[in-house]
Amino acid sequence: MSGSESGDYSHDGQSDDDLGYYSEDEEEQEVQGESEAAWYIIDASEIATVQEKALQDVVSIMGCSRGIARTLLMHFRWSTETLFGVLAERDRDELYKLASVTSLSPDGPSSSGSWEEIKDGRSRKLPCMGVKCGASCDEDKVRQLIGHDPELLARYDRSLLESYVEDNALVRWCPSVPHCGRAIRVEGDVHCEPECTCGLRFCFSCGEDPHSPCTCEMWQQWKEKCHDDSETKNWLTANTKPCPKCGKPVEKNGGCNLVMCTCRQAFCWLCGAATGTSHTWTEISGHSCGRYKDEADRRIDEAQRNVKRYMHYYTRWEAHMKSSKAELQTRAGIQEKIAALEDNTSLLKDYSWLSQAQEQLFHARRVLGYSYAYAFYMFGSVMFREEITPEQNTINQNLFEDQQQQLEAEVERLSGLVEMGPERIEKVEDQLRLQVINSTINIDKRLVNLYQLIENDLLGSLQFSVSYIAPYGGKTTLRPERAAPQHASPARNAAMADEELVDLTGSPTPEPAAGKSQGRKRVGSGDPSKRVRFTM
Repeated sequence: MSGSESGDYSHDGQSDDDLGYYSEDEEEQEVQGESEAAWYIIDASEIATVQEKALQDVVSIMGCSRGIARTLLMHFRWSTETLFGVLAERDRDELYKLASVTSLSPDGPSSSGSWEEIKDGRSRKLPCMGVKCGASCDEDKVRQLIGHDPELLARYDRSLLESYVEDNALVRWCPSVPHCGRAIRVEGDVHCEPECTCGLRFCFSCGEDPHSPCTCEMWQQWKEKCHDDSETKNWLTANTKPCPKCGKPVEKNGGCNLVMCTCRQAFCWLCGAATGTSHTWTEISGHSCGRYKDEADRRIDEAQRNVKRYMHYYTRWEAHMKSSKAELQTRAGIQEKIAALEDNTSLLKDYSWLSQAQEQLFHARRVLGYSYAYAFYMFGSVMFREEITPEQNTINQNLFEDQQQQLEAEVERLSGLVEMGPERIEKVEDQLRLQVINSTINIDKRLVNLYQLIENDLLGSLQFSVSYIAPYGGKTTLRPERAAPQHASPARNAAMADEELVDLTGSPTPEPAAGKSQGRKRVGSGDPSKRVRFTM
């Protein structure tokens, strides 16, 4: 390889440490002290099983009927821990009263509206028809009354079954379209971004697409801001003035301060007052506007600043989102080339480092895009203005932008390496492999640093507001110093492939069995045998 070609993959003066070489000590520090957060994928066929287990737990401890157990669990959002906690503090009658449960047998649903709720699939807690009763009608009584209608009974049973998902604070349907029929149950922190076996990843807290490091509130406001006309109004305020006759916005397209509206009304651009059409380059006949309108100018200046600030963050957010989509489209061609190389070569070669680099690049690009939406609201916005002083806000913004720029530079570097094209993989395999692995690990470190800054120093320093983001769950354990030489024997390559750990964030994983724990499994023990690596 020539010197010019080697320059394409240079470290740019970066040290091995900065490029993220694997360190056992660093891994030990990252593993220890981390909290556990996991999720479980529940197939549609298993919802009845997990629901039945929760019902049996309540029935066995409280000695009540299944109908009462279901009503209690629906009231406490299917949290047996909360239910038993309240039971330990209060007697059973008070617990029943809280959940609108009576030990007597209610007469039945209160009105024809209840039957409509059953038909619409909204029937779970039907009130008793007794005068001033208010208790929930026992499900056995409901089944007795609607048993003559098999279709209605089936809808009622299905509604009770789906209650385990729709009334459960820790379970959410997968929002895939068309619906895959699976549900996700989280254990621990609900602010996470699980991935269903159908391949869809989403924010569990709000059900939207993954938007970390934005909080759910930030993402909702950003979506509305990008789709409504708020910024259009800001642009109109900053760049147009209303006609004094018809009120339509008029944009100045020349140097003369006498402008003409489409309604044929002439007015002064400087002050907005109606004038005649007679004018020269120096003055308008019969008009003088030497008065300074402080409030109007202040409003225009603020609108102009808001537009520029919004466009700064919006254009960068949009650019990274488009880059993410473009890079996603190029992955198919590279994967085909990798498959052809692995099939045709006479040596045993592993190109998983390139596949995993593409996955890391995709997730890092997404995080970068949403980091600009996060910065729009975190710095200079009214969202946290009362909690952060202007001086501290400037310090926070500088710290954040330093981390953001370092991550952005490394993402662009890896993007350039990956987008070289499949046709050049064979020519520069050894050097390209080391460059890609180094850059991939470096991106992982940059992401860890960025999330630590956001969680600990920015959002964690707020005293009154409570804001959460889905934590970064990636951990790459690629080891560039163990990269196999191109001409190593197949046996040596195979041995080193077994020894090398390449569990990178976002790497494709085989479809797990239903109900199997997914996501972040973090262990506080320093024993390497107890570490559980994970993928997202």
